[in-house]
Amino acid sequence: MGVRLILLALALRGDAEQAIRAWTKEPLAYVDAKDVRDVPGLAVARCDYQEGWWGFFGCYGMKDGAVAWQAAVDEEPTEQSIFSVRGRKSAVVGAPLIEVIGRTHMGNGSLYVYELRDRALRTVLRTRAYDGNCHEGLEFKGRCLDVQAREPRPGALEIELSGAIQRVEDVGAPAGETWPCRKIFSWDAKRRIFVEDVGRRLGFGPDEETWPRK
Repeated sequence: MGVRLILLALALRGDAEQAIRAWTKEPLAYVDAKDVRDVPGLAVARCDYQEGWWGFFGCYGMKDGAVAWQAAVDEEPTEQSIFSVRGRKSAVVGAPLIEVIGRTHMGNGSLYVYELRDRALRTVLRTRAYDGNCHEGLEFKGRCLDVQAREPRPGALEIELSGAIQRVEDVGAPAGETWPCRKIFSWDAKRRIFVEDVGRRLGFGPDEETWPRK
């Protein structure tokens, strides 16, 4: 990307952040707004009342530098703050997908994936993705799993979460034994949700929502 395009992108991002602050009508300590690539007029944002501690995410329709509408959410993240948010266009789903990772004060969190239709977000995937509090002496290396979407073949869509699990005695202590982990979810067009391919699970126990076991 050329310097001129980078400066333009930064300017538009700043405009979106100011527009979201005006729309929210509440003091926000931090706003990180991002355009959804290839979806004109659509932005997502992490918004913090207290940076890294209390906050929410939003999906916004933008017009003429202002927020025209905010998408309703069927299932808000239960975590007190948002770690990250991004959106992507999906030809397979036929609608934009919004990925949100929540984070609790204790250092736990889930990935939420929403389908955007008619200015409303519907949950199509929720799974554990963040842990940095050495619960039961285990945590994710780097705290958060990597999230990647791919189309393995025409008409198919997968979301893969991958990383490593490490043993730790206490928060901030040196890591002990470490092993890789992975879980893969495939788009089910009939049910319109992502379903885990359990046979490709790596490093987790029989229930991926419980704490992982080697």
